[in-house]
Amino acid sequence: MTDVGKIYDLIDTFAPFSISSNEDNSGLLVGGRADGVEKVLVTLDITSEAAVEAVSCGASLVVSHHPVIYHPIYNLSNLHPAAILAKNNISAICAHTNLDAAKGGLSDIMLEMLHLKPLPQILEITHELPYYQLAVFVPDESREAVYNAMTAAGAGTLGAYSGCAFYTGGTGTFLPLEGAKPYVGEVGRRETVPEARLEMIVPPSKRSAVIQAMLDAHPYEKPAYHLAQNYAIIEKTGFGRLGELESPLSAKQLAGIIKSTFGNTAVRYNDTKKPIKRVAVCSGGGGGLFKNALSFGADAFITGDVKHDQFIDAQNYGISIFDAGHFHTENIFVDFLAREIKKGFPEITVLKAESSRDPVSYEI
Repeated sequence: MTDVGKIYDLIDTFAPFSISSNEDNSGLLVGGRADGVEKVLVTLDITSEAAVEAVSCGASLVVSHHPVIYHPIYNLSNLHPAAILAKNNISAICAHTNLDAAKGGLSDIMLEMLHLKPLPQILEITHELPYYQLAVFVPDESREAVYNAMTAAGAGTLGAYSGCAFYTGGTGTFLPLEGAKPYVGEVGRRETVPEARLEMIVPPSKRSAVIQAMLDAHPYEKPAYHLAQNYAIIEKTGFGRLGELESPLSAKQLAGIIKSTFGNTAVRYNDTKKPIKRVAVCSGGGGGLFKNALSFGADAFITGDVKHDQFIDAQNYGISIFDAGHFHTENIFVDFLAREIKKGFPEITVLKAESSRDPVSYEI
């Protein structure tokens, strides 16, 4: 049976919990890793309504973006969502700033949904992480299969190159002990095997995925491998991304595209009357990053939770800010996580919470 730990580890492969902000509380917040999972409910927020929905639909795990426990709790009411979950033996995994900052995370999804050509800049870099050097010893006849599996999982990518690797031949030796099930040889007899040392660089965001792919493809019961940090190559992660439109748009035209893309009731924006070509995006409450967007030459910045003074400053600096709402720029989490969990664990039921909706009402 699939358990909570396996789903946590899957999320960690594309949104490492290690890159969460220091003040954040992402991770496994209710329940334990060994708890079994047959049905998952995915939601943006674990509200009391979402917790009750999880109980009523028979979910054993809720996966959310916003942490169900964020600020310190000094007393716990029976109405608190975490209490409702715990009382009904339902676990909760919350992937918050790790998914905001990760490559391929929410801001990258925004670029894709808006059909913006991605540019390499990150608005606010939060982590500069060294790559890993992974060396594994594999029998010669299995070297290609292990290499292909590691490459497919993201190892060996360097600039405009993929599948970069080094290998050298040698002889491996081992003595299978009682209880072992060796791929070659037999228990109690020392064995020597022609092996290759296969070595590849691994982006930090792909470490878990590459190691798992290597273990799955390797024929040995207990493969020998070595992992070391390589500070010669750095992967940067952080909040906000930059992209370009295929052709320039007016602020009004872009507002209409944002509204239809994210399902907004309304989009707030200031109009500088300048054509918009380069666009910065940041999911959630990124209003404070508009000067970062400006420093990268952005004509517009799409985010949520923009304050009045930020609109004024943006107008003065000649950049249009679009407040597409915290909810609407992050509710894209639900479709993405539901799809990834289902792809990783096709045997379990994955539901998208009906209660995951904008809590704010609008009079237009």
